[in-house]
Amino acid sequence: MEVRDYNRNNVFKSRRNLFRQLLKSLLFISLLLSLITLIQQIFVDKFTVSYFYPLTLCLLVIQYCVDRIHLGWGAFITFIVMGSGSISLALLTDDIALACLSGAILPLLLRFTVTQRWILLFIPVWLSLLVSIHSYNVQTALVSEFYTHLLTLSYSVLVYGTLTILFNRIYSLVSDKEYKENNDLIDEFIDSYQVHQHFEWLKSKNPDGVVRVYGVYLKNILDNVGKSSDSSNEFKEAIVQFNQLLKGVCPPGASIGRLENGVYVLMSERRYWDAFEHGLRQLKKEAPDFSPIVVSTDTPNDSIDLDSALNNLDTVFMRATKEKTDFARFNLKDRDHLNAQTDIRFVDVSQAFEKDEIQMFFQPKVDIKDNNRLVGAEALVRWLHPEKGLLTPKEFVDLIESSPYRLKFINSVIEQSAHFCETMKQSGLPISVSFNLSANDLQDLRVTYELSQVQQKYGFDAGALQIELSEQETDVSLDNLKRSLDAVKELGYSVALDDFGTGMSSLAYFQNLPADTIKLDRSFIKDIHINRLSEHLTNMVVGLSKEEGLTVVAEGVESAMEADTLLKLGVDQVQGYLFGKPMPPSEFLQFYGLELIDYDL
Repeated sequence: MEVRDYNRNNVFKSRRNLFRQLLKSLLFISLLLSLITLIQQIFVDKFTVSYFYPLTLCLLVIQYCVDRIHLGWGAFITFIVMGSGSISLALLTDDIALACLSGAILPLLLRFTVTQRWILLFIPVWLSLLVSIHSYNVQTALVSEFYTHLLTLSYSVLVYGTLTILFNRIYSLVSDKEYKENNDLIDEFIDSYQVHQHFEWLKSKNPDGVVRVYGVYLKNILDNVGKSSDSSNEFKEAIVQFNQLLKGVCPPGASIGRLENGVYVLMSERRYWDAFEHGLRQLKKEAPDFSPIVVSTDTPNDSIDLDSALNNLDTVFMRATKEKTDFARFNLKDRDHLNAQTDIRFVDVSQAFEKDEIQMFFQPKVDIKDNNRLVGAEALVRWLHPEKGLLTPKEFVDLIESSPYRLKFINSVIEQSAHFCETMKQSGLPISVSFNLSANDLQDLRVTYELSQVQQKYGFDAGALQIELSEQETDVSLDNLKRSLDAVKELGYSVALDDFGTGMSSLAYFQNLPADTIKLDRSFIKDIHINRLSEHLTNMVVGLSKEEGLTVVAEGVESAMEADTLLKLGVDQVQGYLFGKPMPPSEFLQFYGLELIDYDL
């Protein structure tokens, strides 16, 4: 199957292609002038500094990076480079005409970042700047310089204006075409209702009823789904490019569905499987910047209807994300995972956020050295599902982590934890509140920004909010994780190593990460009063922690005998059902005899 190429022989396909061609033209002219200069220097046997060598080098770098940066930034950087060249000519040469005309391309570059009106204002300001610089260089009065070069300036204004008007016409045509083509392309994609209709048609069309359903997931695009319509131009341009590319690699006439959560769905009868497989595998080569993950499932072998097939796709996508593979098919491992999970889909997650069904519960932490005094609480997420009841994280967190709502979920956890911390403070019993974030979360700059905004909003004392980091993600670089933790500690958050002792890198985490607290996993605590090995290991961890000035918290304490042993070993704080179950905020306050005091933030 032939794959369409959207970057070749198509100058006016998009604004980015137009910029590429403009950049190639500049680079060609610069290389030609550099070569001519070099030949002249060889023949006269005199090597001097050329104005074109640095320009050529800069354009080569921009050309290399043009597909890796936002279009507006690429045009602006090129504008700075070309503008610097014109200013250098005005400073170093006596030919003001050369300096003026060398900047004639600047309005074209500027058009990728500002409107035509601002460019028309820019032209006289820019030419006046060049004349002023030249006047200073040749020690001539500015008024006299303007008068002397009036003809040159008039010609320059004519050249600048003509190029600007002509290019603006081309730019507008390309922009309109790009917008129209994207809308036409999206119109060609079928919606969720039509996807179901198409599935039933394919199923009835074939005697065996076999239909293969493909899902195409793009995490960097899915993360933006559900945000405001004022998405960045970069995001819109990314969608345009991928829509075009996906349409090109699919067999002619293929129906492509785009669900509300941003997932692309394609369906194929058996005789077209090879064509679909070949085309979709090209996506990795054709769209490396999008990092597409393609998953598939068959009906009726894997599922009996489209809804269960879409649920299968979500499951395969979660597995593919963890295994870091780009192409995956539903298998027995996925079936076992589904059997152990509730049948929750991305659309359910969307509705849960709209109806505030995902809420934080809080479990007390007490100081066993101070008569079990309440000192903190851990925020634990729960889903108050209208049909399935109260769901724990293991039933839905993996799905949310791979959904378009991951960032919204993290922000909700942070905000609800901070709000509860402020609630306890206003109610007369200030405590620290901890919440869970993964290593990958902490290395997401958007999460760091949310942490800074929450701290700025509430103004907590240092350590009032604590981040609990699970050590299970051992594939994350410790050096990078350390830098992320240093950054959040500067914001005023403390850090706890959660589930300490359950992974393979406990000592590495202990040694390298700037933690304030060690949380002993329940596997250490269970029956510690009769398990000598658990007692010795806990004693060792407590000893190491005390030497480093760290607080030790034991979680999962369920009996008084376990608590007494932990007190004897020197553990500072404990949490578990012995001292309180996870509770919603109102029940937590009632448990400790507190009243909710309204406050304004």
